[in-house]
Formats: sequence, structure tokens, C-alpha cells
Amino acid sequence: MKMVKRIWFICSLALVSTLFLVLLCNSAQGQGGHCPLWPSDRFGVGVQTRFGLITDFDVASLHIGWYSDWKTQLHPLRPGGIGYAQLIWVDQGNFSPGIAQLGPIVDANPGYLWIIGNEPECIYQGNSTPQQYAAVYKQLYDFIKGRDPSAQVAIGGVVEPTPLRLKWLDLVLSHYLATYGQTMPVDVWNIHVQILRERRGSYGCDIPAGLTEDTGRLYDWTQNANIDIFRQLIVEFRTWMKQKGFQNKPLIISEYGVLYPPEYGYTPAVVNAFMNASFDYLLTAKDAALGYPADENRLVQRWLWYSLNEQPYNLSTGQGFNGALYDYRYPTYPGVLTAVGVNFKNYMDALVAAATPPATCTPTVTPTPTQTSTSTPTPTQTGTSTPTPTATRTGTPTNTPTATRTASPSATPSATQTPTASPTQTCTPTATPTSSRTASPSATPSATQTPTTSATPTSTWTATPTASPSATPSATLTPTPTTTPHTLPGDLDGDCDVDVVDIMLVASRWGTAQGDARYDPRYDLDSDGDIDIVDIMAVAIHWGERCEP
Repeated sequence: MKMVKRIWFICSLALVSTLFLVLLCNSAQGQGGHCPLWPSDRFGVGVQTRFGLITDFDVASLHIGWYSDWKTQLHPLRPGGIGYAQLIWVDQGNFSPGIAQLGPIVDANPGYLWIIGNEPECIYQGNSTPQQYAAVYKQLYDFIKGRDPSAQVAIGGVVEPTPLRLKWLDLVLSHYLATYGQTMPVDVWNIHVQILRERRGSYGCDIPAGLTEDTGRLYDWTQNANIDIFRQLIVEFRTWMKQKGFQNKPLIISEYGVLYPPEYGYTPAVVNAFMNASFDYLLTAKDAALGYPADENRLVQRWLWYSLNEQPYNLSTGQGFNGALYDYRYPTYPGVLTAVGVNFKNYMDALVAAATPPATCTPTVTPTPTQTSTSTPTPTQTGTSTPTPTATRTGTPTNTPTATRTASPSATPSATQTPTASPTQTCTPTATPTSSRTASPSATPSATQTPTTSATPTSTWTATPTASPSATPSATLTPTPTTTPHTLPGDLDGDCDVDVVDIMLVASRWGTAQGDARYDPRYDLDSDGDIDIVDIMAVAIHWGERCEP
């Protein structure tokens, strides 16, 4: 009888685990294309397609889990199975593409993340009042969920979650409730964290559309990479989410980085320091009172660095932004890493190495060879395509400043940060490019983004993680090996017990097989070349077992 009960328990546990896996993967599909359990899967990048496609760069070497190119795609490129975020443009109460075009895209991409608008409140981007955005969101949410109930719909990310922009969101929610008689449904909350000045007619991100205030937070250009402000904004937004009843919803940052150029003091060293500090924080920030309970109370579930391949800021034309990982002039696989890109890769190499479960706690398997950076996939699209805005997007802001925007910040640069001109594109850089954008990259790298080795781009990559403490993620996310090696079957994270974490480690590679980029032989417990329910049951049968004291 006891044996029957145990078999019943194991089968029930395996079934529950499988159902949980399906639900989790559905919610993660659009954000990362797979279950977001591995730390590196949380990281993403923004791709500027006018300078190349995701397949034009060796993103596998960056270990990212998802990306956005601020578009909707019927067949999005997903090298190595990484996730893709669909984004519908919203502008002054209009949206693009239209319903007729959206239907087939939704049908072809079940379970994806759909972001409704990009910085919808920003007068240089979505330029929508709270009332306009609420109406558009209602129409699109109902349409998408009606065709694909598994889709995950996210609100468009405001430039930065300051009190002024939280007021704009408050008005969106209140208008939705008053007009439609229900709380606005949001599957995934989404923000940008671009630290910019809020003053009407000034540099920065101005005042949200529909608000009458003339000032908000007057961040100075010298604070664009201030890690304390970065942390504060995230905590403030999670606090707002809890107050509004949304603590049990995931939060993503679909764009952040350092926009100002080296001429303003934002050298690669400064950008890298901010990058490392922000990554450390995002990976470890937890709060039982504010965080997402389904993700160990983490404050943020996923984040996206801007950018993969933006052009650097040009003081003469006012075009471009800082922070690119690859030199935009070389959109031919594998691409040429910038100094910031080398730092990103070193950080991710260290993170992936640290997150590997101890070999003494996993079944003995023969690991498959890792893919070298010299392999060259064939892109399915060319890297020179330029998006054309549809007719429904009216008044699309260009990257040229308006007459009401001053050319230079009011603050006086210090002697060590003397700009020759001020950046003029001040909302974040996802607007459709204007004809002033350079479509063809020049042949000579600029001084600010010189690859360390020009003859062989791959030689700029460091195989061994750097020794810098800032490049090493906190140990709180890393399975800690026990002081005495043990061989507890099913204990994949090496913590001396078999629990749901071990099951979900197998589930994180569910459905992969030998030859797939995400196949990991450590979780193919029956060594049959694929990871399926049998492998989950191989862990479940040891549920609750612990190491001998």
C-alpha cells in the first residue's frame, strides 16, 4: 500500500510539475522564448535594425535571453531560441500596425509578450494623453487576448518612473476604470529607466502628454548614470505597483542604459561601471514587501540594455547614443565588440560560469562541445532594411530637436567634462529613423569605439572572466557547493535537498534536444538525447530527499 501511495505521489508531482511548466513557459515565451530560470535569461538588448539585424552579431556569446527591435514581426528572428518582444507603436491615440495586419501576427506567435506602445507619454515618442492611451490599450488588449489567451500584454514603458509619470499612469488607470467599469488588465508591467530631466521646453524628456505641470524631477545630465537614482526609481515603481494592487505581477525594464556621450564624461569606463552596478542590483534586489512573489520576491524579472548596435552620439549631427555593445559600422557576423560590449560579455561569461550547478551533484554525462565564436550562421534577412512608418502613425517625432528645445543643458560642465555640443535627442532613441540617419556605416572606426583588435574581431573577446569584483554577480543567485562533495540523486543545484528548484532546472530546458542551442546534457537525466517528462520524473522520484548529515 505504501508503495502504491508513493507511485501515486510521484506521478501526481510529475503531472503538476508539467502543468506548472506549461504555464510558466507560456508567460515567458514572449519575453525570452523559454522558462526564465537561468540568471542570464533575464538579460536582453535593444537592436537598431537600421544598423543590422540580431543575426548579424554573435549574440550567443553574450548569453542573452531576449531582445526587442521596437517592431511587430510575423516571423521574428530568434537565434539560439532567444525571446522576442513584439511592440505595437502608439502615437497620439493611433496605433500601428493596424488590426488587419496584427491578426496573422498574433496567430503565428502564441504566448508572446506584446508591449503596447513605446514611451507612450513622451511627447517625442508616443505623445498620447492618458485618455488616448487607455482607449488604445483597451482595444489592443481585447483584440490580442481574444485571439491568443496565452499572450502576455504589457503596458508601454514610460521614460522613467518618476512621480510625474506615475501621475500619468494614475490617470490612465482611473480613466480606464471610469470608462470601462473594470480595473485595467496588465499581464506584465513595464518601464524604462532613462534618467532624464523633466522640464517643459528643456533638454531631457519634457512633460508627459496631457499633463499641465511645467517641471518634474530636474535630473541633471551629470546624473544619467547615477546608480543610486536607478535603484530609487525601481523601488518607487514597485511601491506604486503594490499600492495599486499589482505586486503579484512581473516587472520588466524594456530599455535602459547610458545615453550621453564620452564628451560629457561618459567614457567606456564610466558606462561599464554603471552597467556592472546595475546588473548586480537587478540580479539581487529582493523585497518580500514589494517584490514579485512568484520570482522569490525579486523587484525586476527581466531587463534590456540599450543598445546592441546604436551609432555613437555625433556632436555635429546630434544623432546617436552611447552604450552600444557592437560597432554599428560592421553589421557582418560576428560583428566587432566595443569596449562596452567586451565588458558586457565578460560579465555574462562570469555569470554563466558561476551559475553552473556543481558537477559532483549532477548525473555523470558527457557535455556537448560549446559553440565557438567563429561559427557563422546565415541571416534570414538582410541587414540594410529600413522600417517605413505606416499611415496610422501620425506626427511621428524625428530625432531633430524642436525649436522649443534648447541646444545645451543649463548646467555648466566641469573642466573634466567639457562638451563641444549638447545631445539634442532627449527622449529615448526608438523613433523611426529620419533621412538624416546614416544608412551606410563608414569604413573607419571612431576614436571612442575602437575595437581592441581590428584584424580579427573575435580576438576582442576574453575567454576568461575578468577578475574585477564588480563583474562577478552576487553569490545569492548562485548555487553554493557544499563543503563535502555529495552525490544525492536529483539534487541539481547542490543544496543537499531535492525540491521544486531542481525540477525547474530540468524544466528550464524542456523540449530541447541534442543539437539545439539550449540543450544541456546535465538535465537529460536518462541520456536519450532530449529533455522531457521522463527527466522531470527522474528528479521527482527523489522529492524531499536530503543529504546525510
